[in-house]
Amino acid sequence: MEINKAIYIKLGESGCFEKDSIDSNKIRFRWKDIPIDLIKNNDWVKINKLIADDFQARGKKNGAKNDYNALKNICTADDKTVFITFYSGKMYWCTPKENTLYEDGKSKYIETKIAWSSENIQKTRTFELDKISGRLTKYQRFMATTCSV
Repeated sequence: MEINKAIYIKLGESGCFEKDSIDSNKIRFRWKDIPIDLIKNNDWVKINKLIADDFQARGKKNGAKNDYNALKNICTADDKTVFITFYSGKMYWCTPKENTLYEDGKSKYIETKIAWSSENIQKTRTFELDKISGRLTKYQRFMATTCSV
């Protein structure tokens, strides 16, 4: 298994998609005002403008670029990207399945190629928070949607 990039992802505002994402093997994210067709067509110029306009309309001076980068990082990740998240006292990881962007009544989502797991690849160790490095657990305090690990 070759991994080129690792990304921490917060699965929904305040983790509202954590359980569903892990149980259904989906990488859920909202961005409800961004049409899924723009993402599927890689129209990142229009997406960037929509996000910037939204931030301006809400009187927010900062954050649009980070929001745009987070969405793009999620949607352009390939199967050599590993996502990590934290849920119920454990660190979970998965890899995305390329070209599987969908939307349902809850959110937009990408299917996983390697399902969410709280174990190492050999299934010999569980990633319980009190047993893994603080270099990893610090990401659970990250307030935005994604960041590089």
